[in-house]
Amino acid sequence: MFDIIFLATLVALAVVPKKNRKWKIVFWIIFVLNFGIRVYYIHKSHALSKKVQQVQELSKAPSLTLSGNSLSKLENGYKLTLQFAPSKNVHLGILVFTAKIAGDSDVRIVRFSPSPEGPICQTGNDSEKLSPDGKTARLSYALMSVGRPKLDLTITGRATVEISGNRLEQSYVMSVVQNAEQAHER
Repeated sequence: MFDIIFLATLVALAVVPKKNRKWKIVFWIIFVLNFGIRVYYIHKSHALSKKVQQVQELSKAPSLTLSGNSLSKLENGYKLTLQFAPSKNVHLGILVFTAKIAGDSDVRIVRFSPSPEGPICQTGNDSEKLSPDGKTARLSYALMSVGRPKLDLTITGRATVEISGNRLEQSYVMSVVQNAEQAHER
C-alpha cells in the first residue's frame, strides 16, 4: 500500500505544473509523511530481526566446554578427572561422552564414569561401555539437576586421549605427561 502512495506522490510531483503551488505542497507533505512511515517500518523490522536473533540464541541447545582437569597417579595407572562448564544454566539432558586412546600404544582404558565428586546423576546398566581392546570407551548418563558434569577416566599408563561428546563444543585431546602431575590439553 505504501509503495502505491509513494509512487503516486512521485508521479503527482512530476506532473503537477509549477503554477499549482498549493497541490505541490500537499504532495510534498504526503511524500515526506510516506518517507517517514517507511523509515519507521524499516527501523521496526531491524528491531524485530534483532529480537529473532536473540530468540534463536536462547533456543540453541546448551553446550559444554572443558573448565578444568586433574591427574592422579594410581597403583597401576592414572585417573584423569575432567570438569565441564555448560553454556547455559539449564538441564543438559542425556550426556554421551567418548574417550579414545590416540596412537599405537599398549595403554588401555580401565574405567570411564561420572566422578563421585560431580553432581548427582542417573546411570543405567549400559552407561559405561569399554571396547574389548580397551582403546575406546563410551559413557552416557543424565544429571539429576543443573550442574557442571565431571568425569573420571582411568587408564593403565601415559597416553594421549581424545574426549568427544554430544554436548561438547569441540573434541579435547589430553596428554598424560611424563611426570604425571597434570594432563595437558592439546
